[in-house]
Amino acid sequence: IVRIKPRFDPVYQLIEKPVIKRGTKEVYRLGNNWPSAMRRWCTREKINALHKYLKSVPDAVSCVGLAADETDRLKTSEAASRKITCRYPLMEYGVTGADALQYCYSKGYTWGGLYNIFDRVSCFCCPLQRLGELRKLRQSCPDLWSRMLDWDSQIDSSWGVGFRDYKTVHD
Repeated sequence: IVRIKPRFDPVYQLIEKPVIKRGTKEVYRLGNNWPSAMRRWCTREKINALHKYLKSVPDAVSCVGLAADETDRLKTSEAASRKITCRYPLMEYGVTGADALQYCYSKGYTWGGLYNIFDRVSCFCCPLQRLGELRKLRQSCPDLWSRMLDWDSQIDSSWGVGFRDYKTVHD
């Protein structure tokens, strides 16, 4: 297993990274602000890091863990455009998300009970998750919610992009 990390720390990108005005050398704000459906800079960073690594491996095959019941999340154009061979073993073998979770449980993986609270487990601060999941986060993981509030207070919100449909996480 190779652990791959993005170029920049996500919190640095969220709050501190100098953002250069296109076509100039002028820094016009600090931080990318919260991601949105139209500005998924965090996902792009993870994908770029993965593809950079895959280019260094001859005949690399990327195995993507999308389950058989997640065909709506399947995007082949991304991999095809980068000439990377992708396989989807869970889909190929007809393994659903519930099947995969039960298999992991049978092998002793519990993720500290997070799947007993949340429908999905991913980046805890993602604005693209359902509002109900964010409410569960606030109630069940006050330390993580507090971290989000802290980051939110450091973001320059003057350029109009907020957290989900709100101006801030506090809202």
